[in-house]
Amino acid sequence: MPFWYKIDKNIIDFRSQLPVKIKPLEAAELTVQSILNNYPPPYHLMISGGVDSQAMLHSWVKFGSDFIPTSVIYNNFNFHDIDNIKLFYKNYVQYINFDLLTFLELEYDTYSAKYRCSSPCISAYIKMIENLQGTIIFSGDPFIENKPRLTDAILGLYRASMDKKNLIPYFFLHTPELMYSFTNQGLFDKKEYIMLNDYEKKIYNYRINGFPIFPQQNKYSGFEKVKDFYDSNFRDLIAPKNRLKYANKPSKRTFDLLYRYPYEEKYNDMDLTFLLNNWTIFIKGLTLSSTL
Repeated sequence: MPFWYKIDKNIIDFRSQLPVKIKPLEAAELTVQSILNNYPPPYHLMISGGVDSQAMLHSWVKFGSDFIPTSVIYNNFNFHDIDNIKLFYKNYVQYINFDLLTFLELEYDTYSAKYRCSSPCISAYIKMIENLQGTIIFSGDPFIENKPRLTDAILGLYRASMDKKNLIPYFFLHTPELMYSFTNQGLFDKKEYIMLNDYEKKIYNYRINGFPIFPQQNKYSGFEKVKDFYDSNFRDLIAPKNRLKYANKPSKRTFDLLYRYPYEEKYNDMDLTFLLNNWTIFIKGLTLSSTL
């Protein structure tokens, strides 16, 4: 089923003729129902311990059916990211084992080229779901503070969905009602809100809109210990000329020097322009490159 938004190279058109704006939980119900009506079961909700996963799962617990919370364990590196799943969901969760190290060594080049994706994490997500039947759904980020949290690398999931018609890359952007439901709540000028960091603002937005989330002690990507492993074992794989070449990049981690920056350069990651209802904004395309 075609998505309501349109993507043409680096321009993402999120403009929509919306009905009266509804609250996020109401919009989540509408979105879940839209998926039930248009995609085949079962519905694999790709979850970690993060608040976006929790909010998506809460939406399906309240309004959905035939869903399977699904979490991927890669080389025992990401238990710190998924160990709080039992706090917010005590029923059945499907756990899948995935050999991330072998994927990075043997298959990352192929997947990153196929989906023009400079993120080793996003490319791994695409590989992880290949054998799942039914519909696969990633949460994505909610549209808060009037800015989409997308980059050219994160669009790798969207590009994969063009091949894999049963893949929904961004639950919180899947309908215009849900995307726009978090906006313009009168929070942006409140002194106490302005003082929060981005993660705290997301938590605040979820909670005031009825999503009972359990924040992690720190915001995790799940790849923290993978990066530690590469720092300890593979630093000698980085040529001195590449250390110098990427010296101005924000990360000096072995993982990023091997698998991120050369691919950003190879695919010439573009800045994205977002067309939104009533306004157009511009966001640097690599804003989130240190987290995904």
